[in-house]
Amino acid sequence: MKNLENFFTPEIIESVINNSVSEDIKLIIKSVYKAVMRKEINETCSNCFTDAFFELYNLYQRDVQKFNALFESEYALEYGAVLSLFSDVSTIATKDNITNELAELHLHANPNCISQFSAYPEDWEERVEKRFTVAEVKVVELTPDTSTDLPEDLPARQKLIDAGFDTLEKVKACTDFADIKGIGDATAKQITDYLGEPEQPEQADKIETPELTPDTSTDLPEDLPANENTGSAPEDTTKDLPIV
Repeated sequence: MKNLENFFTPEIIESVINNSVSEDIKLIIKSVYKAVMRKEINETCSNCFTDAFFELYNLYQRDVQKFNALFESEYALEYGAVLSLFSDVSTIATKDNITNELAELHLHANPNCISQFSAYPEDWEERVEKRFTVAEVKVVELTPDTSTDLPEDLPARQKLIDAGFDTLEKVKACTDFADIKGIGDATAKQITDYLGEPEQPEQADKIETPELTPDTSTDLPEDLPANENTGSAPEDTTKDLPIV
């Protein structure tokens, strides 16, 4: 059986439950059981095929990926053979758990261990090489982003750009960064602290003194003594009279 599409069907499950499995179904169960469990079914009991089927079914329900990997494996280890790498328990391989991936991992590390396999595909070397060939990584040269003058270390720089604040002038004009999607109060404060306090215009401390201009409403000289013609009080002339 090459795939499991027609294995766990309602019809087969019902026949297994009712212990009315046909010979054809028994052969399929035996084949799948050997591929996955790496052993033959014990056919000495009356319900051995029922037990074997549900042993497979429970594993399939529990871990379908592991079930498929075991079923599809084209490698088999000799009885008693145990492979491991670097004391890593996840790499331990035995006849009961060997899969294509696990087998080729060990063959990549040590091709000589092929002698411990009882079965393997003829092109195993090509498969190992293909599995572990490092893909060529295309290096993309990064060029500076000249579409914005925002500093590279500005907090939430990309979120600001995405929100349309793609210039320093626009950022400084923003009144509340927390209103921008993806920017919280803490980040808003970081942006504010980064930008610093806005510059305030200098205010003059001096009081402006009005400039005095000459009085052009009269033609009297500035040093003319005060007299009645000027509108001032008349000079007191009695102070010089003799006392009688």
